[in-house]
Amino acid sequence: MKLIAKFNQDKIINFLIFEITITAVKYYIVQSIPGLYIYNSIANMVISILLIPFLLYAIGTAYNEKREFTILVFFFTAIVIFTQFLLYPKNIPTIASNLPKIIGMSLGCLIAANALSEYELFYHKLVKVSKIIICFAVVQYIAHEFYGVIGSEQLLDYDMSFGFFLVIPSVTQFAEICSNKKNKILNIMLFVLATVMVITMGSRGAVLAIMIGCALCFYEKSKLKCATDLTIVVFCCVILILLYFSYREISKLMYDFLLDHGIKSRLLSMMAYGDITYSAGRDVLQSKVRILIAQHPWIGSGMFSNTSSHNIFYEVVLFYGYPIGAIIILIIIFEWMKILFVEDYFKRQLMAIFLSYAIVDSLLNLTVLGKDMFWISLGFSMSSKIFVKRKKIK
Repeated sequence: MKLIAKFNQDKIINFLIFEITITAVKYYIVQSIPGLYIYNSIANMVISILLIPFLLYAIGTAYNEKREFTILVFFFTAIVIFTQFLLYPKNIPTIASNLPKIIGMSLGCLIAANALSEYELFYHKLVKVSKIIICFAVVQYIAHEFYGVIGSEQLLDYDMSFGFFLVIPSVTQFAEICSNKKNKILNIMLFVLATVMVITMGSRGAVLAIMIGCALCFYEKSKLKCATDLTIVVFCCVILILLYFSYREISKLMYDFLLDHGIKSRLLSMMAYGDITYSAGRDVLQSKVRILIAQHPWIGSGMFSNTSSHNIFYEVVLFYGYPIGAIIILIIIFEWMKILFVEDYFKRQLMAIFLSYAIVDSLLNLTVLGKDMFWISLGFSMSSKIFVKRKKIK
């Protein structure tokens, strides 16, 4: 059955799909062709210009459909920015330089995702574009692993951006596998292909995000209502326990096999030889952040005073102090938990897909201010209600 969206909803969907797809495709293209990365800044500028009409249409639609929320977001943002300028004049240049990203990427994605109501149509379009993104990722993977093409951001034997751009497509394909559709062979192939590429070339954070996404999608599909699902869960738990005690041996076998075929994997190498750690140097950075927090525990150091914490919880306390930071942290956790209460199937799937990215990205990477996936996830959550009025039984 062909799904047709309302005219206004179509604008929101086009903006979100454009935002998700074009940045990933651009990255894979410029990293696949030797010497093309020197034009990356020009490519980003072109994408930003192309994105403007999609953004304006989406915000205009959101204003018409959810006027109060849209006004509240911009009003609250204006108050925050004004307060930051007043309290931390030293941070004004940095905040001002990041405002276009905050308004265009963060707020735009938040408002658009919050105003979306055609979840089924958006989900099916996301399934289609995820296949396109995976195909472009294959091009970069082949160029890097077999032809030695190295872009300026690929100074190590792994590529963090490569892996994270594949999180949404990989989890989306897994969500399709968990659906009740009969034709799943292509989805399984694409999911395996994307996951293998992330493991061999991507970062540990991307692998963790995919694992979380798969767990959320499987839970949302099954709710452990039947014996088969329970059996699968038990089987997976047994496999995970076995892997826990013998992961080094398995990793070494896989790493040696790939190495024989000219493919390196930083993740498998670290797992095989016991060099893998959770922090990857983040603990050193966060120890410095804790010192900065101790200097201004109540009002913080201001937005963008330091963005090296690689953890949103540390960051909000550093920026705004303990009282406001604690409130923001509780709100974020509360919004993340809403996935357990959403009734619409396609909205649950979308929340699972984007939440898997948002959790890992916000807890392990740089600031979420000026990014997109975290705010899309937050927009879905903030449009969900957990207290639903039940119909009275007569």
